Amino acid sequence: MVALAQFGVHGEETKAIGKRLYQLGSDNMVKLEQVIECIGWPERSKVGNKAADAAFLVIQHATHGDRVKYIDVFRKAARIGEASLSDLALLEDRILVGEGRKQRYGTQYRRGLDGRLEIETIEDPANVNAYRKEMGLNSLEEQNEEMFRQFLR
Repeated sequence: MVALAQFGVHGEETKAIGKRLYQLGSDNMVKLEQVIECIGWPERSKVGNKAADAAFLVIQHATHGDRVKYIDVFRKAARIGEASLSDLALLEDRILVGEGRKQRYGTQYRRGLDGRLEIETIEDPANVNAYRKEMGLNSLEEQNEEMFRQFLR
């Protein structure tokens, strides 16, 4: 976000940073796939919290195809307490939005045509806070306040 603010969306520096991040993400995904082949999803009890969190960040920022490929193994780990339920909510929403569908937990945002931050469409707004609570997330209202404050709407 700092690069965007400093150099703009179309700035050469922003493009260079984006290219480098894409390459790092690809390299990390190859390594994560090797780990998954050997031990399954890197569960907290096997690899520790830091490595388990890093594995989530790799898959969350991977290609849509990779997220879909590994959602079931991640979901299984989260359901037995070996991965974060809140991370599962983020991943599931990201997959849904990536497929042009409505999100369940309200974790995904986008920039509107006017450049302002807006939440992606939610499938069941009346019950979203109940779904969020089940996953250990704060209320949508609290999350929106934090997001808008953090990213200056």
